[in-house]
Amino acid sequence: MGGKYFQESGVTRHTENPIYTIRTMQEHISDPDGSPAFGVWEGGWLGVLGKQLEDHNEFHRRWWVLDSLGVSHIE
Repeated sequence: MGGKYFQESGVTRHTENPIYTIRTMQEHISDPDGSPAFGVWEGGWLGVLGKQLEDHNEFHRRWWVLDSLGVSHIE
């Protein structure tokens, strides 16, 4: 996550809708090589919302769930 986005998130955390932050945070996450870890979704609101929430779950799975389970992947 870029420093500018991280700082903005901290500054606006008291006024920003937390659901919006949960939905859109993944769009600002990068892989170690600097490439985007997740895409930016476009289309109808219901389809976009579904994909954003899938990305949110995947972010947590990659970040800490697999490690806490002691596995490298789940099939």
